[in-house]
Amino acid sequence: MFNSTILEVAIGMAFIYLLLSFFCSAINEVIASIFSSRAKNLEQGLRSLFTEGVKSEAAIVDGREVPALSLADAIYQHGLVQSLYRSGAGIARNVLAKDVKTLPSYIPSRIFASALLDIVFPDDKLNPTGLPKDLQAMLAKMKSLPDGKGKEAILTLVVQAQGDIEQTRTAFEEWYDDGMDRAAGWYRRKTQYILFVIGLTAAILINVDSISVGTKLWASPALRTYTIDAAGDYEKAHVPAPVPAKADALTGA
Repeated sequence: MFNSTILEVAIGMAFIYLLLSFFCSAINEVIASIFSSRAKNLEQGLRSLFTEGVKSEAAIVDGREVPALSLADAIYQHGLVQSLYRSGAGIARNVLAKDVKTLPSYIPSRIFASALLDIVFPDDKLNPTGLPKDLQAMLAKMKSLPDGKGKEAILTLVVQAQGDIEQTRTAFEEWYDDGMDRAAGWYRRKTQYILFVIGLTAAILINVDSISVGTKLWASPALRTYTIDAAGDYEKAHVPAPVPAKADALTGA
């Protein structure tokens, strides 16, 4: 087809390994779904933001011990985040106390910021004046938060926003996005390792030998033609449609 056996063999081998990579990716997605890897990674990243800072200490309520509630648990228990669960079960006191498969695998930054504002500045939703309007009012509300790294981080963001509630919300969103970027790096490195293991296992089980594949493609023109045709069909099916050129606003062309 290309009048070059070497080129046709190279294209055929590249296409075969492309299909193998898709197969490995599909297996990885199944594994991630079974073990709720994304939800666990999100939970780990969220906890790293607060470094397990607590929102409330352990207490005795109605003769029963109520364990300490971390800021991360408070986020997961907030109504805005509860709506993202895979089921309506939610959690009782600790994220890991329930089936992790119900946890959300993604929390938008705007949802996180709104939930955190409600946690840090409680009861303001019942106040007609709304959220605190200045830095002193914000700092007064934060006195109820126990000391810890979580409070230290939140306090820094609130002070930098200088009492502006919208800037505080934006700061919370950016802080969360930065943390999720770091968590995404953890997940990406873990996924690369898993894909390597899956690919190596598949290559052994399927007996994918580059030398053997190349030799068969070299020796069989019909096999090369079939593989190249399949690669061409795949390219046609997956190449995005061209974006129409915008008409010139002045010429109308």
